[in-house]
Amino acid sequence: MHNVFVYGTLRKGEGNHGLIADAACLAMTASIKGVLIDTGLGYPGLLEGEGEVAGELYVVSDRHLERLDELEEYFGEGDEENEYDRVEVEVRTDGGSTRAWAYYYKKAGYGDAAAGSYPSFPDWKAYRMRG
Repeated sequence: MHNVFVYGTLRKGEGNHGLIADAACLAMTASIKGVLIDTGLGYPGLLEGEGEVAGELYVVSDRHLERLDELEEYFGEGDEENEYDRVEVEVRTDGGSTRAWAYYYKKAGYGDAAAGSYPSFPDWKAYRMRG
């Protein structure tokens, strides 16, 4: 079993949540350090940063993790074809801290996004609601 922090389309009520809908939710309110950007493709990208990113924490099976890797185009550690890298992070919840996987955006051209080149925000759901 694997803990996974989700911050975008995998969150409850979002388009890809069905991939983990039968997984156990450990926390509906969770956060990690970082910044989200609008990729312009209908989903956010997580970048390293000093901000707080809102999300949810799930415990998933090996099969779930394989499906998430496929969705996020994660082919393995260090693979140059990865759209996202899967990285172990510290997740904060009301119940304390734990370790979990999170997917960091690695698409070429977004390296300076945290410096303000692209719209950034802490919460994908709130950002989408603003329209």
